[in-house]
Amino acid sequence: MKTDFSRFVRALVLLSAAMIIGMPIRGFGLTVEEFDQQVKDREIFFYREFFNNIVYDPFANLLRFDRLRDRLFPSEHKARDINPFDEVPDSGFFVNRHAKNRMSLSDLKRGPDLGDGPNPQGPWTVLKGKTEGVSAGLMIKDERGDRYLLKFDPKENPEMATSAEMISHKFFHAFGYHVAEYYLVYFNPSILTLDPKATYYNKDGFKKPLNEEALQELMDLMPKFKGGVLRASASKILENAKGYMDFEGRRKSDPDDLIPHEDRR
Repeated sequence: MKTDFSRFVRALVLLSAAMIIGMPIRGFGLTVEEFDQQVKDREIFFYREFFNNIVYDPFANLLRFDRLRDRLFPSEHKARDINPFDEVPDSGFFVNRHAKNRMSLSDLKRGPDLGDGPNPQGPWTVLKGKTEGVSAGLMIKDERGDRYLLKFDPKENPEMATSAEMISHKFFHAFGYHVAEYYLVYFNPSILTLDPKATYYNKDGFKKPLNEEALQELMDLMPKFKGGVLRASASKILENAKGYMDFEGRRKSDPDDLIPHEDRR
């Protein structure tokens, strides 16, 4: 009963916010894992972050008179990250990869993938669990110490999401975006071991210790292949990544981030 009531309250708050604001809500699609990326070095509380991202920020944006002016008197808005030739130069956001030097067919097929991904024989250490989004997932560390986010297909649609990721990340790499390495892996769950500090977010959005029982519940959400084998897309975690990025404003901790994100092409 308590769980059902909590879900009802969350749904009611989401619906109320959408009805009150009456406009697209920035951050509406954020998952609790993404909230966690924004709140470093302190415990996260789902409802506080929900209030900041879903209620406070959108209302505060209503008081930005420059945006009100743009809505009342729309005018041509030009991107600020283009050169005199109306081209987007290379930056921390984009590289003219295929445009400058035509990539070979083998380069297009390989995409950003530089290695062979995590060894499917293991062992893999589970660092985190993921329940938000369309499908379940796991954060693991392989025997080399590399970290990967494993994302699985919905139980009703095996091979759907993983195939889409394996194809689309190569396209976006060719387009010029910075894309993580993605590998398609088949593995037996027996190679997984739990880190003593492993955590996950339950269905109510709260961080909990990830124990064997909770891990099994995650496994039950994943489609199984012959012999109990699991299929996942493994995206390698970038060690030099600068962290979460908003779609608006600038990352003030990054001196190279000079152009507001909403003004980029």
